[in-house]
Amino acid sequence: MARLSKAQERTRQQVLQLEGLNLTPPIAGSKILAALQPAVPADSGVLFGVDPTSLLFNRVLAHSGDFAQWQHWLEKIYLVGEPLPELSFPGLMRANLAAVGIHDRPQASLGIPRPALEILTPDDWWRKYHDIATPTGGILRACFAANGRWVAAVELIRQESRRSFQAGEVSFVRGLAPMIGRILHLAYERERALQTTATRSDVSGILVLGTNGQVQVCTPAAETWLQHLGDSGSLGMGILPTAVWAAIARLRSNTRNSLESHLYVWTPAGILRIEASQSSLDGSTAIVLAPERPPIPPDLPMHWQLTPQERQIVLQVVQGFSNRQIAAALMISEHTVESHLTHVYEKLLVHSRSELLACLFRDVYWAKIQPVEAFVS
Repeated sequence: MARLSKAQERTRQQVLQLEGLNLTPPIAGSKILAALQPAVPADSGVLFGVDPTSLLFNRVLAHSGDFAQWQHWLEKIYLVGEPLPELSFPGLMRANLAAVGIHDRPQASLGIPRPALEILTPDDWWRKYHDIATPTGGILRACFAANGRWVAAVELIRQESRRSFQAGEVSFVRGLAPMIGRILHLAYERERALQTTATRSDVSGILVLGTNGQVQVCTPAAETWLQHLGDSGSLGMGILPTAVWAAIARLRSNTRNSLESHLYVWTPAGILRIEASQSSLDGSTAIVLAPERPPIPPDLPMHWQLTPQERQIVLQVVQGFSNRQIAAALMISEHTVESHLTHVYEKLLVHSRSELLACLFRDVYWAKIQPVEAFVS
């Protein structure tokens, strides 16, 4: 990262301090957006969660300014009315672009590869930019990844052309992107670890919107899922969650063939799969809200002489949770988790997680397979 201004260094330090905190995604998102404001001032901004599989938005983590404008953008512009698919958020992620500045003249835009700048003539670029009432001061888009997967994205806007985003600001956000990605990734992990099986639902819901965008049908299960999605606002006013609008935008967009037909979002009731389809009869849009059912972990062998808490921890290990996630879910320290696992390893004569899983396979599954193999031989 280049030499930073005082404001940028303060922002970097504030973001750095968030790495050591146990924050939920909305709180982490709000703190990140607030920390960016002094170094990269914006009239408004929004931080979205991203489904790494489809690269579609699946929730709003934080926003500043009037949220009505962002709701309008989600409904009318996101993926559908944007001038270039290459500059949409999925397009930026596929091109591995962490931060860009977009203005009404291609030569004034920042961080965009030349081939994308040359797709449109300067006049067409200017016209398409202003057709969707994009602020004259431009927009700054940044995408955040962790462990090779995109997890979030931010859009900042400025209304006045005299305050347009500068190259140093785009470069600063690009330099912060890996740190922000890590912070949000850890926040997601903590959130999922705190989910309890008691809140999970196995019931799918159906939502049907008319051609005017109004809700025509909403099953009881769909209404429950909309509440779980968290940023739904008031369904009675026609305000739907971000993930639902993202699925609808994917259906309506010209880029739908290059995107997954569905997206996933975490909710307190489990992972939810959302997919939209359009009726050829009346043009209505049906949205299916279907829970993703994780595999049921096997029962641990009764001859394993484990304490109740050791069994709890082993069951979490079997489901792939880290020590940090297990500690958060069981409300104990990571040191306690490590201590229990050490005792488990000693009792079962294993030395690692992989050996523990091999032991489980041998004692649970191999015993069932053996008679079959014996018969075949």
